[in-house]
Amino acid sequence: MAASGEPGRQWQEEVAAVVVVGSCMTDLVSLTSRLPKTGETIHGHKFFIGFGGKGANQCVQAARLGAKTSMVCKVSVKYSGEDSRGKNLVLRPEFNVFI
Repeated sequence: MAASGEPGRQWQEEVAAVVVVGSCMTDLVSLTSRLPKTGETIHGHKFFIGFGGKGANQCVQAARLGAKTSMVCKVSVKYSGEDSRGKNLVLRPEFNVFI
């Protein structure tokens, strides 16, 4: 919070501008009933694909805390060919993307 410097004026909240340069990736998540023992392979009962990466997670959390955020990352080909989630992200009109 910052004061305007004028007597009698209330404190005004400043919104931080955050630019994150970091990783954006696809998370492959398998849920299991327990943790495996060392060297053990166990079967999962549920599987899903999500959006992740340390940089992306930082950007999301900063935005949830009220900061104006921007993200700089590379969107590329992934494990099974073209990354459709990444492509959809790039094609969204609310993003300014330079490739």
